[in-house]
Amino acid sequence: MADNQPRKSLTVRGRFWARHLQRWKQSGLSQAQYCRQQQLSAPAFGWWKGQLATAQRRTDSAAAPRQTSAKDGSFVKLTRAAGGIG
Repeated sequence: MADNQPRKSLTVRGRFWARHLQRWKQSGLSQAQYCRQQQLSAPAFGWWKGQLATAQRRTDSAAAPRQTSAKDGSFVKLTRAAGGIG
């Protein structure tokens, strides 16, 4: 996510799971092993992993400039109109 983009704040629970996801990635353990070790619900861990990844992808795609190729092979920068869909 770009630093200059406004960021929607996570809830206390969202921050809790985001911290655990970061620790899990650094741990080298499988999800199941990490959840057992930390006494976390494996289904909840998986659900939050998906939710936070989806939110990150949305943030990343909204921040990224959109480009497509022109007929001459050069690129044309596209921007989203205010109030548009998505």
